Amino acid sequence: MNVFALTFDDELRRVAGEESKSMEELVVEIAALLGCSTRQIYNYRSGKWAPKVTKLPVLCKRFGSVVLARAIIDECQDIPMHVPEEYELARLITRTVREDMEHYGGLLAAFESEGIDKTELDELKVSGERVKRNVNQLEAIAMADYERRRQIRAARSQLKSLVE
Repeated sequence: MNVFALTFDDELRRVAGEESKSMEELVVEIAALLGCSTRQIYNYRSGKWAPKVTKLPVLCKRFGSVVLARAIIDECQDIPMHVPEEYELARLITRTVREDMEHYGGLLAAFESEGIDKTELDELKVSGERVKRNVNQLEAIAMADYERRRQIRAARSQLKSLVE
């Protein structure tokens, strides 16, 4: 069973207990909330199917936690991250800094104008999400580099102990 299915099942049990509801009652409510059948909810719990990603915010809000979102993130952690060479990394950081500065420049311009309108607000949200993605990408590269170097140190240590 996948991590999401186990977490979804745990969250349903937790919420049912906290709200003194039977699992059946809660499953019916969640199915109505997601616009699906109770059978689909049971299939989500078993890991047979996965709900559409657009349903995740609805579930997180209903359960009052982001545990389901973290479960999906945890499932992604095993994806190997490419650690770029120094030149490639420098170019990547330069690009992300440029994009990030555009966001902050847009923020300043919006506040300096005669008020932020809906279009500016939407543009700021989009560019802000890009800044977050940039930070997450660079942090993932740093973590992958740390892990790569840790493995190299461990291998060297093992070799050293074999030679001695």
